[in-house]
Amino acid sequence: MLNDLLFLDLLGARPHEWLPESNVTETATQYRLDVDLPGVPRDQVNIANDDGVLSISGERTRPEDKGLRLESRFGKFQRRFRLPDGVVDQEINATHRDGLLTITIPKARSPGSRVIRIQD
Repeated sequence: MLNDLLFLDLLGARPHEWLPESNVTETATQYRLDVDLPGVPRDQVNIANDDGVLSISGERTRPEDKGLRLESRFGKFQRRFRLPDGVVDQEINATHRDGLLTITIPKARSPGSRVIRIQD
């Protein structure tokens, strides 16, 4: 259930850190977590699953040139999400394109039900 994918860090940022915005969606077969990471290179992002807690961390560095007005936040970040029961953690997949980190979290396949016909 979507509500089971809990945000563990809603107010957990320290003053020198920032929390990238994220969106969680659900389909019949997977959860999808989109994290806004503009200006964060792929090699500065770390993702780990530790005992059902998905952690995303990294750093966005301040540009070297002097900015006249910098509204973006810089520094280290970390987001943590508790994964719901019934996900296939070995098949979690991530992509990073155009400042968007997308993590797909497959749901375990349930046996489902089917009608069994009696043969003549």
